[in-house]
Amino acid sequence: MNSSFSPESSPSSSRSLVNSADSNTCSPDSSKTKRSLNHVYPKIENKNNTKQLDNFIKEMLPVVKSILMKDNNQNPEDILRLQEVSKDETIWISIMIRLIDKISLADQMGPSVISIFVEETPLPSKEQVMMLLNILKLNEVKYSDKINRNILVVFSCLSEKIAGTNVAYLLAKESINFILICLRQGKYLQNVPELSTRDKKKLDVIIFSLIALENFSKSTKSKFTILEKLSKGDNPLKLLCSWSNSKDCYKHQIVTSEEHVYGFTKFDCSNLNVRLNDDDTSENLKISPNGLEARNDALSFESVRSTIQVDDSCWYYEVTLLTNGIMQIGFATKSATFLNDQGFGIGDDQFSVGFDGCRNFIWYNADPYPIDLDHQWKQGDVVGLLLNMDEKEIVFYLNGVQISPSHTDMFRKVSKGIFPSASLMSFQHIVFNFGTEPFKYAPNRTFKCFNEFGHLDESNKFVLPKRLKLERLRSTRIDENACSICCENPSNVIIQPCQHKMFCEACTKRLSNCPICRCSIEKYDIE
Repeated sequence: MNSSFSPESSPSSSRSLVNSADSNTCSPDSSKTKRSLNHVYPKIENKNNTKQLDNFIKEMLPVVKSILMKDNNQNPEDILRLQEVSKDETIWISIMIRLIDKISLADQMGPSVISIFVEETPLPSKEQVMMLLNILKLNEVKYSDKINRNILVVFSCLSEKIAGTNVAYLLAKESINFILICLRQGKYLQNVPELSTRDKKKLDVIIFSLIALENFSKSTKSKFTILEKLSKGDNPLKLLCSWSNSKDCYKHQIVTSEEHVYGFTKFDCSNLNVRLNDDDTSENLKISPNGLEARNDALSFESVRSTIQVDDSCWYYEVTLLTNGIMQIGFATKSATFLNDQGFGIGDDQFSVGFDGCRNFIWYNADPYPIDLDHQWKQGDVVGLLLNMDEKEIVFYLNGVQISPSHTDMFRKVSKGIFPSASLMSFQHIVFNFGTEPFKYAPNRTFKCFNEFGHLDESNKFVLPKRLKLERLRSTRIDENACSICCENPSNVIIQPCQHKMFCEACTKRLSNCPICRCSIEKYDIE
């Protein structure tokens, strides 16, 4: 990097920063919307530092975006420099302020860029959080939708990173009024027949208000504070409940629970034979009650497979995009690795392949293959995915148009056992159609529908809330002779040569080493 900026060049006194923010209180003119935070910089840094910090962030933004593009192997020194520079409390504040001020609402990667910055910088102290809140003056200054959205993204990321601490509680307590004000904007959009660009910006703010509220609620102490606030006056969450079935991409993302009526009781799942497998997913992915929607609001790359695998014939399914950010949608086997914290998902090994219309790549074995597409995918687009096991090809479509030559590389390692799969970056949301609804862009060739050939028991046709799932697990009795891995099938296998007997045949087939002694499994005998 060319920047000569260093921590030593900025004020080091946290107390002086707080005093500066308090002594330069913004005019509480709530009628005038502030569309920039330029008025803040002179209060926390001198003119020379402002220019250096502007240049530093200008250089770091492409570096962080290169991480999202999975081209970060060349930039470890830059990331280490970001970590080192942001150890200074005042510089950390300046970085957060600039992210809030500079990231555009139109930037598809904007929220993900903020999440990377928050993830790569040190944990903030209580004093730093107070400084940030004092500078923003959320209850005194009216900001634009862009700044409001970015403030909420920063708060959401911080609340996840510092969850359960007193700092998280402080952040929740001091920002709850601001979040509820943002949520109440939904009242004015309830009966709007057709959303304008300005309306959609406000819906973006509402979505991230809900995410911040959800992350703060992970702490019991913060949850009680939020419930107390919601009990006073109109509860904005009740209004938003009616939006969950909306055809609008923005409104559909807003799903809340009304009076604790579980979502799975509202769906007709009689025709549902294939869904996303909530037992075969990384831990932070949210799956809708009917198992056909996936959303990720965590600071990680979350993945999921479906409940059906196929070994032959030609198959097709579709995915509708409710967001337009980084996702890898495609196919995977059971051998595909989900490493959410390391950014590994569908298309990042030899056992999976994924289409990414945000970065315009087909991903296979962690290598990006450029596609002939002159634009990025957008909200409302429909991704079509065709798997032809007989011809050993995979074809990707965007709104009915084939976006690249057929992919065949995965079949060099894979011959059967393939699942529809997807990986989602932070703040992404998609809807799957395995055939329960008519396909919007069915290809002009013969194929089978996953839903026609899948099967789900009545008890597995919907996804239970975590609370009910935990209650079911607590009430489940595990047989003494059950497999130590799946806890369902009987342990009927003797591993050779170590002769350990604690596993079933289905689980043993997936092992290369004995989980007890770690010796290589040469063979196994069935009792």
